[in-house]
Amino acid sequence: MKILIVDDNETFLSQIKKYLTLKNFDVDVAYRGKDALRMLVKGYDAVLLDLKIPDISGIEIMKEARRKGIKTNFIVITGYGEVESAVEAMKLGAVDYIQKPFDTGRLLEILNKIKSRKKYHPFVDFLRNYIGSDTLLISENPEKIRNEYGLDVEKNLRLSDKSIEEILSHVEKLVKKNGFIIHTGIKLLNEKGILKNYLMKLQKLADEKNIKIVFICESVEEKRLLDAIYKGEVKNVEKMIEIFKSPVRRKILHFIMMHGSLKYSEIMKLLDVKYSSKIAFHLKKLHEMNLVEKVNRKYKLTPEGEYMTKIFDALVMEKDKISYFVL
Repeated sequence: MKILIVDDNETFLSQIKKYLTLKNFDVDVAYRGKDALRMLVKGYDAVLLDLKIPDISGIEIMKEARRKGIKTNFIVITGYGEVESAVEAMKLGAVDYIQKPFDTGRLLEILNKIKSRKKYHPFVDFLRNYIGSDTLLISENPEKIRNEYGLDVEKNLRLSDKSIEEILSHVEKLVKKNGFIIHTGIKLLNEKGILKNYLMKLQKLADEKNIKIVFICESVEEKRLLDAIYKGEVKNVEKMIEIFKSPVRRKILHFIMMHGSLKYSEIMKLLDVKYSSKIAFHLKKLHEMNLVEKVNRKYKLTPEGEYMTKIFDALVMEKDKISYFVL
């Protein structure tokens, strides 16, 4: 579990970091608000945030994080008599607050509560259905990724200290034709200065062996690196998740795909639902997304709807079998 602690008290930061590290948390620290905003894009499960940071207040940091679409669990630190600030922070989405001086046991309790309710990205759940004997996990730390996201992958390849040629050689040996690769470690490859060259060569190998590849971006920063390389040519999974996150919508699209076109009453029968308002709501959403259209009193998929449904079924993205998403 990744945690960022933001406080201008160096002694406090050192003590809390040491304590949480001993409790097996992955801890980063920031002394200034500007540093915290820069680091937040890395993606943290929780942020322990002092509301009184000299350069940027904790409240402003939370507002800026919300404006940028950064999602995390803020735990705010307040001083005695600062209840109003804590209430304002809670309105902005803080999960809890804690007053200085505080009991570390109380902090641990809050963090464990966050950890226990942590949900996987919906696409991670979807990936599990595609993991088979010929799936390869490529990562800087395969054991950590397997445990953290519940991926039951037998074949693993560790990225550390390997050249492009060594990685590709292992991929060629470990993954058969029509195989599947789950890949993390974008930041590490970029730091080595080999990311773009590596991706181009991996792409060629994927084409030759018809291998499907999904990159898991563990931060917004990693997604931006891929965006810069692919320049929008690869199908970003986020739109697909928005479309398919509803089980009802998934079923509607699949049934229409199977039957070609369906009447409203036929959709209700196939879904075995009693209340038509529920179906009407989802059909309206699918129509607004330009995935479904009504022709002669029957619903059919638009070209975009048929395309997206096939993609989701096959786990093949828009360009060259590569996709990526942010956790």
